[in-house]
Amino acid sequence: EKKADAWLAGQALDSSVRFDKLYRRYLEQIELLSSHSNYVQKEQIGRIWLLPCLGRKKIGRITGQNWQDCINAAYKAGRSKKTLSNIRGAMTDFARFVRRQGIALCPPDELIIPKNAAVGERHILQPDNIRTLFTQADTLYRRCRQPDFYIYAYRFLVLTGLRRGELCGLKAADIQEPMISIRRAVNRFGELTEGKTKNARRQFVLSQAAVTVWHAQQAHLRAHGIVSPWAFPDPDGDRLNPNALYNRWDDYRTLHGLSCSLHELRHTFISLAQADAPETLLKRAVGHSGSMDTFSVYGHTVDGEMQRLASILDHTFAQIL
Repeated sequence: EKKADAWLAGQALDSSVRFDKLYRRYLEQIELLSSHSNYVQKEQIGRIWLLPCLGRKKIGRITGQNWQDCINAAYKAGRSKKTLSNIRGAMTDFARFVRRQGIALCPPDELIIPKNAAVGERHILQPDNIRTLFTQADTLYRRCRQPDFYIYAYRFLVLTGLRRGELCGLKAADIQEPMISIRRAVNRFGELTEGKTKNARRQFVLSQAAVTVWHAQQAHLRAHGIVSPWAFPDPDGDRLNPNALYNRWDDYRTLHGLSCSLHELRHTFISLAQADAPETLLKRAVGHSGSMDTFSVYGHTVDGEMQRLASILDHTFAQIL
């Protein structure tokens, strides 16, 4: 009778339950307990990569090779190493959920990401590109060349390494010169969040160049008669949507021949700072954890960097020899 009651309540689950049914329950929990963006990612991974391979399989009959087949299918479809890692992460998280239900499951351990999986190519603004950004303020908007309303937002991103969602969630009150406090972010769905990770909430000192751009942004808003609590609002003074900023940057970079995406302005900041800034301090400024390999992931070669290294080595050895 207890088993019958549990079954009627939709709670009788064992190793004979099929993957698709349990994955739906998993998504319900993700939607309840996690962010909307995390739910969307897990739903897409399940629908595109997991359900086609595992959907009708009983949980108790899923093998390690079945998990690996999902990775292999995505690899054959040309997905990047980052996407394959996200799929593996979704599998691992789902396995934890299943174990909490007391159901036996072959864990997706030791899954192999193919070594030849594509790695997304990253670009940064080289010094000539940065000079363009800081001297050219025009953009193409609706086929007309005109001053870019968000020019100071782009420049501020390069000078601070903020994520675009953090810039959109930045309030004027968060900047108490020379300190800046990152307390919130706006995700791609326009939702206000506490930031990408626990390290995203942080404080650091603005460089003088960043302070100068902030002053220019304030004058820019006054010139347009905009009074807003947001540091970088839209033309109506409302909170800026990251997608809108992304699209406007695409217009600007197309006009000026820049290959760098909006997120890669953050890569630019780290690449320029890595030669002189201690990694620990740089991690605090950009909101990375202590275990994050910031330089290898975000650092790129800057034109003239190797010549500068040679000069430093010449000076070092000259003192010895």
